[in-house]
Amino acid sequence: MPVPKVHANTGVSLAFKNQWGCIPENEDRLRFHPYFSQVVLEVNKAIKARVAIIDGKYGLNVNGPMKGQPVELNWVLLSNDVGAATALACELMQIQLEKIKHLKHIKKMGFIPELSDIKVNQDFRPFMKEKFVLKRA
Repeated sequence: MPVPKVHANTGVSLAFKNQWGCIPENEDRLRFHPYFSQVVLEVNKAIKARVAIIDGKYGLNVNGPMKGQPVELNWVLLSNDVGAATALACELMQIQLEKIKHLKHIKKMGFIPELSDIKVNQDFRPFMKEKFVLKRA
C-alpha cells in the first residue's frame, strides 16, 4: 500500500510506483531503471490493478524514500482507478504531476485522467497540509 512520499530517484512514490516491487529480482529492477517510466507503466498494465488505496495517515517529505520529515496527514485515499488516485494524491501533496517524469509519461499514454474528470465523494482540499518538496541529501 503506497504512502504519500517524495522519492530521490523518481520524484514521488505513489500508486503506480508501488507496483515496481512486483518485479521479483533486484538485478532486474536495477537493469530497468534507465527505462523506469516505460517499465513501471507496463508492469501496471500487466497487473491490471483495479483499486488503489493510499495510506495518508503519515507522509514523508523533503528526502525520501527512506529518510525525510514525517508529516501527519490523517487521510486515506481509495479509488477504483490507479491513475485517479495518483492525480489526487499529487494534488493533496501539492506536487505538479507533470513535473514527475514517469507520471508525465503515464498521463501522456492515457492512464491518468485530468483532475477535473475525477469524481470524488467529498471536497479533498481541506485535507491538504504542507507542500511536499524534494531536497536530495
